[in-house]
Amino acid sequence: MSLQKEVPDISTLSVSEKKGFTYVFIPADTDQPMEERRHFENVGLENDSFIRDLKDFYSKTAGAVDDDVLKKQIEARSKTTIDAATMAALQHVTSIDIFPVLMPLAQTKFHGVSCYVDDKGISKNLPLNRRLTSLVQAAGYTQNIFHGDAFIGKVFDDQDAWERIDFNLSECSSDAPWIQLSLHQRKNAASAGAQNKLSDMKAQLANNPQIAMNGMPAPDAMGGQLEAGNAANISIGDEENYSWRDSNQEEMEVTFKYSKDGDENAAFTKKDVKVNFPVNQTKPLVVSIAGKELLSAELFHGVQTDECTWSIVDKKLVVTLMKKQEGKWRSLLKK
Repeated sequence: MSLQKEVPDISTLSVSEKKGFTYVFIPADTDQPMEERRHFENVGLENDSFIRDLKDFYSKTAGAVDDDVLKKQIEARSKTTIDAATMAALQHVTSIDIFPVLMPLAQTKFHGVSCYVDDKGISKNLPLNRRLTSLVQAAGYTQNIFHGDAFIGKVFDDQDAWERIDFNLSECSSDAPWIQLSLHQRKNAASAGAQNKLSDMKAQLANNPQIAMNGMPAPDAMGGQLEAGNAANISIGDEENYSWRDSNQEEMEVTFKYSKDGDENAAFTKKDVKVNFPVNQTKPLVVSIAGKELLSAELFHGVQTDECTWSIVDKKLVVTLMKKQEGKWRSLLKK
């Protein structure tokens, strides 16, 4: 597997021969060094062997899953009761928490940075990953924590082209340029939101369908797993075409599920996306991808239309709604 290969000396290779990309492995055990590794294949949206290899890695992660903890986390998010058969099935499913720390915007030359952890870290009682937690908190996400061994890498994504690119060990530093860019994004979300709007990363992560397990809501995973006791403070929902989450006073995040011919990972570009934000509370939010309408309904409360944005994050359409008045929403839509 690519994750297990030694990194060869590629200094003598031509540009065309340097296939793949580098990324960094961050063990939870601080006695183990962080490692710069190389994935030896070029990947794309429709064939991302890097994610395949991460799933293989985490499928072998030691630690028995605590069914009670896992069940509590899933039910807190989905607001449904999980039966014994479903829990038994989830025991055999491996998926990944993908946490986009730096969003690929024009200001970052469309470079983005994401980290990857085992989505069952809490229920496996994996140790806190102090180095990754410190790195992400240095980037502005001060309330996020991560458990278990982790990986961190970089992508280029201008919504027309997408590829994984080199992320080096030297970039795992609190004074790295991408850290400063992330801090700038966090502090200047309003000015950076003409095309994309940064959200509180708690909402982004929990809404990301990449962490869902065979269509079931994943364990709550705010920054690599939210402590179970905090789940009650968050409004969440999972519908046929989208999931939503309200975990802060200013924004709502809605992540849409798009499939084509039964393929839940069907690729699309920004040219396929159409989003009409409501100009007032009596007008609907209308969202479609490639002509398929995924939502057309009135929102629970009013929004600041000019500051609402959408972006494609890890192959998924994420719509960010800026609340007209700060406060918690009990629901995304009017009932």
